[in-house]
This record gives sequence, C-alpha cells and structure tokens, in this order.
Amino acid sequence: FVLSVLILVIAIPINLIVSYFDFNIDMTPSKMYTLSDTSVKLLDSVKDKKIEFTILCDLEDIKAIDEYLPLYYALEQYKSYDNIEFNAYYPDEYPERVEELNPDGFFNLSTADIVIKCGNAIKKISSNQMFSDIYDDDGNLVEQKYVGENLITGAIKAVTEGDIPQIYFLTGHGEKSIDNYSMFTANLNNYNYTTSELNLSETKAIPDDTAIIFVCAPKTDITLEEKKLISEYADNGGNLAFLMSPNDSTERYTNIEDLMFKYNISMDYNRLYESDSTNIVNDDKYTISVSLPEANADSDIDLTSDLNTIIEQGIYPYMCESRTFKAISGSDASIVETGSILQANVYSVQNTSATIKSESYGGTEKIELGNTLDLALYSHNKQNDSKMLVMGNAEFMDDEHVSAGFTIVPLYLCLSSITWMYNSDVDMEIEDKSRSFDNMIFDDANQAKSVMAIFIAIPVAFVVIGAGVWIKRRNS
Repeated sequence: FVLSVLILVIAIPINLIVSYFDFNIDMTPSKMYTLSDTSVKLLDSVKDKKIEFTILCDLEDIKAIDEYLPLYYALEQYKSYDNIEFNAYYPDEYPERVEELNPDGFFNLSTADIVIKCGNAIKKISSNQMFSDIYDDDGNLVEQKYVGENLITGAIKAVTEGDIPQIYFLTGHGEKSIDNYSMFTANLNNYNYTTSELNLSETKAIPDDTAIIFVCAPKTDITLEEKKLISEYADNGGNLAFLMSPNDSTERYTNIEDLMFKYNISMDYNRLYESDSTNIVNDDKYTISVSLPEANADSDIDLTSDLNTIIEQGIYPYMCESRTFKAISGSDASIVETGSILQANVYSVQNTSATIKSESYGGTEKIELGNTLDLALYSHNKQNDSKMLVMGNAEFMDDEHVSAGFTIVPLYLCLSSITWMYNSDVDMEIEDKSRSFDNMIFDDANQAKSVMAIFIAIPVAFVVIGAGVWIKRRNS
C-alpha cells in the first residue's frame, strides 16, 4: 500500500511537469515521432542553403489529431533548423501567398499539401501521400504507416541539389507543340516534372538532366544523326516515349522504327475505325472503344490494374484515331521485356462480327495484322534499365481532348507510364513507421462483457487483497 502511494506521489508530479513543458520521449519501436539518422544527416549537410518549407494548414490542427502526430513532430523538427524558412497557413486564408508560392499555376494545391523550394527548384508533396492505412478483409484498420518522412526528406534532397527531372518534347519534324499540351504538362508539374522543347538539329546533344524524351506526332522521320544521339542516350539508361499519330505520308519512319526494334516493337502503318455507327463517339468513327489488358502475372511491371479498377466503376475508355504496334523478337530480345497496355475491343481482326476494324494508312506497304490490336506497348531493357512507351496517337492528351474528357483513361495510362519510366520522388530508403492496432474478436456481446468484467475485477481484487494484507499486518 505504501509503495502504491509512493508511486502515485512520484508519477503525478512528473506527469504534470512533462505535460506543462510539452516534453516528449519517443518510446515507439519504430521511433515514429523522431527524424531518422538519414534525415538528420541530410539536413546537417544542407545547412548552408536557404530552404522554403510551406505546409498549407495550421500545425495545431495537425497536433490535435492523434493519428497525425508523427507528421506533426516531424514538421517541428524540420522547422527547428535555422536555414529552413517554415510557413504554415491555410490556402483560403492567404490566397496571395499561395499565388506567390505557385506563380505559374503549375501546381494544383490543396489543404495540407507541402511545398518545398530551394532557389529555382520546387517540389510539391500531396497531403494524401503522408500515411498508408492497411485494413483487414472486414474493413478494420489493422495498421497505419507514416511514410511522409521519406517523401519530405527526399524532396529536400531534390531541391537542394537541383535534381528536378526534365521531360523534353522533341521538335523539328512537324511534331505537335508543347503549347498544345498545357493541361497535360500542368499534370506533369504536379507530379514534380518540368517540361521543355528540344530540337536536336540545333543543340546537337541531349541535355544531362533529361529524364524522358517525348516524340509527339512527328510528320517526318528523325535524321541519322538524331537517331545516333537518341540511341546513345537510351543505351545509357535513357527513356523514350513515341506517340505516333497516323498520317497519310508514304514516307516510312525508318530511323524511329530502328529505335523501336531494339525494344522488340514493330510499328504498323494503319488506323483503326469503328464500323458500327451506333458505337461512334462524337460522330467520329476513328474514336474507338479500347480496353486495358491485365498485367502479366510473371512480370513485376503493372501499369493497368489501378486503371481497370476505375473502368469497373463506369469510366469507359476511348482512344482517338490510332495506329497499332506489335511485340516482336527484336535485336536485344533476350534482355528486353515488352508488353501490351492498351488494346482495341476485338478478339480477332478476321472475325466478321467485330465492329472495330483496321485500314492501311501511310507507309509504303500493306500491313498484316495479328489477332490482337495493340494501341500501346511498354518495353524495358533490363540490362541498362532503359524504358520505352509507344502509343498510336498523340492527340488524346492535347488540351482539346483532355477538356472533352473521353480520353481520360489513356491520359492516366500515359501519366502512370511516365512514373514507371522515371519516378520523380527521391527515395531516401527511410523505412515506413508503423502504428499497430491490437484487436480482440468476440463471438457475441456477452463474451465481450465477460472479458471486460475480468479486466476490471482483477485489478480491484488486487487492491482489496493488498489493503486487507496491509490492515492485518498493521493490527498484528
């Protein structure tokens, strides 16, 4: 009894003092409320650089929610560094400051988003990326992971090193201008990519900061010199995206086809059309219904599963006037993986009941088609980690079609492929920090009440027994 009183006398003042001074000791196994050594080491290494750190909400509102405390304490520790100018405010309270933060309107900023800037380099982290929740089959939350530290520290590393991935749109061959893709490039900016045009006939070199080269609807082939430059870039792990809209030119894209051949891809000179007038979209028989094949179970590349979930919810995918491609055995077949990610909704072009058909268009010869009409393929060279995306149209993501909305699935497919080719997030390899929840499962309410009674009765019994022993000893 005396020991119990002593414990209370000691514990209560300590608890009051700790609460008054807001002093915390991180006792969690994963150090959930403490920055990792990796973050501390990086922050110490960039103390000579001025960093602007903005979160679009009030820190006290984050602190008030128990589940968000890992983020709150992390922000307090980032904030403690003298070279970090830390700002926290709601976007609707200070719209002028948000405009200064995002003068070009590239970012779609929402409440609790984080923006980190150093010099001219800037990165955005969406609020919904901070935590990852894991549920059981019954929908019960069994584990919550705080993943934000890896993203925030990675963003600080990226902006302090100026390492923001650049996507270049090739010009000089009648391609669509980047100005036609303002809504698409705004999406890329939200994914933390920057975009510019590149004319290799003028620069004679591919910039060192190139993450991906996009070639959108060229009217003519690239030159031999350009092919050599692009081939060397790809051999060193570079990434390429060819969006090849059909055109009626009789010229073949010989040099572009040579590049595709190294990735086990062959391009057809054709275009698909819908032969059933009741299935035509916007009175255009060349805008057709498409589907996304399931990912190959033997591959770790999956670009379609998440989008198929959206399609199952009633979003019907369509594609503008498109050519097709084939997966072949190319020059590096043994080290290259190629797969389909967008197909026409037919089982066989020989099936007379199929309503989507193909017609030869452009090129110099008739194209023999197989049983599957592939409108988009991915390819990965596992030796040098170079990746290629080919799609049979470049108009589906221009401002006109994005505004119309019916090509939204191919647009998301292209964005997902970009992330696969070059992920803009810098991985600091900081482990996720988990908060686990223990669960007890009862057969019925009576069983639950019995267990609760036991949890209450046992401590009470100990108190009564202890008091009785103390009284007996005192009176003995």
